[in-house]
Amino acid sequence: MRNGSTQTEMGDVSISVCRAVRPAPIAQQTLSERSLHAVPLEGAPCVEARQDGFAKPRVLMIGVHPERTPGGIAAVYALYRRGGLSNRVSLRYRWSQLEGRLPLRLAVAVAAALRIGFDMLFWRPDVVHLMVAANGSFFRKSVYLWMARLLGRRTLFHMHASSFQEFYAGLPRWARGYVRATLARTEVIALSPSWGRFYAELRGTRRGVHVLGNPVAIPPLAADDVQASEVQLVFLGRVGERKGAWDLIGALAQLRAVPGWRAYIAGDGDLDKARALVREHGLEERVEICGWIDREGVERLLGKPSIVVLPSYREGLPVALLQGMAHGHPVVSTHAGGIPDLVEHGRSGYLVAPGAVAELAAALRRLIGDAPRRARMGAYNRRRVERAYALPLVVDDLVALYGVEREVGA
Repeated sequence: MRNGSTQTEMGDVSISVCRAVRPAPIAQQTLSERSLHAVPLEGAPCVEARQDGFAKPRVLMIGVHPERTPGGIAAVYALYRRGGLSNRVSLRYRWSQLEGRLPLRLAVAVAAALRIGFDMLFWRPDVVHLMVAANGSFFRKSVYLWMARLLGRRTLFHMHASSFQEFYAGLPRWARGYVRATLARTEVIALSPSWGRFYAELRGTRRGVHVLGNPVAIPPLAADDVQASEVQLVFLGRVGERKGAWDLIGALAQLRAVPGWRAYIAGDGDLDKARALVREHGLEERVEICGWIDREGVERLLGKPSIVVLPSYREGLPVALLQGMAHGHPVVSTHAGGIPDLVEHGRSGYLVAPGAVAELAAALRRLIGDAPRRARMGAYNRRRVERAYALPLVVDDLVALYGVEREVGA
């Protein structure tokens, strides 16, 4: 099978989509419907199935602790593993940081640097794939990036930051220069087309910018929503200001007189403040603060008729929304980050301005009272993620992005 690609334009980001890993109908979809929009630095071709005489490419992936650091990066890495990435490439995963007291953080950082340095020198990865957020994460991972560049390794800076604009704007001039220089010397993976345009502008070139959406496992269909007597309002994520948890509780207070709903707020964060606000608004009988729940708990929660709510102020491409859409639920969210690239206002659900509590309450009221509309939106969301963000497709795209397989003994 020969490799093929298509190129098109997305604002100021040129797009190349590998057809070898997608059925033709997917490759012909509109840009907003695809999970991979890639601009290789040197036009790296698609990866075909492994053939005799070739070995899987070596990939050194650097991220967070997969169990002790909950959040988007850990969730995406777990999905890559679940999707068989380690069967498609020779994968080593290293975590470079751990929360705790200063002596522990320093010991972990030194140990990580030694392990990663050893891997780069003696294991000789073909690709160093760095999972990056803002703030300290960026500067830590940048050290490994420069190390890899000095050793001649190909690098991918996978930007998961939800607030990189604010991070960058708050830096002194010399630090902004360092950020630009770092991003200009690596390929960058962004989570959505809008983030791709942002990083292309920051780097000063669209060359080397790739857009790869977060993956989602497609579950069995949820229960029929139309006949349900009560709908769940489900929040999944860190409970605090950034994800809009306080705005959600304020909006729910405006829905006290609306029948037929119950809310579940699941995630880590400031749970004490959440419970206090629920008590303050007299919502104890209708709002449950669940705390952190595991994957099975999320599946059980989303297996019932639901509206997934995420009124965030800053986002990358939220896994929580992808999970809700994959279960066939409508969503109510905001225009933050890559969310508008994922959620079509009026078709997938509703988008409101961050902090607009009255608008949030109105959008929820509209969906709570209209089961047929919820069913239509949920079915549309299910189809949308199946053809653009399904785990096997995104893993295919990532393997394609890693480039041509290396000859044995090379």
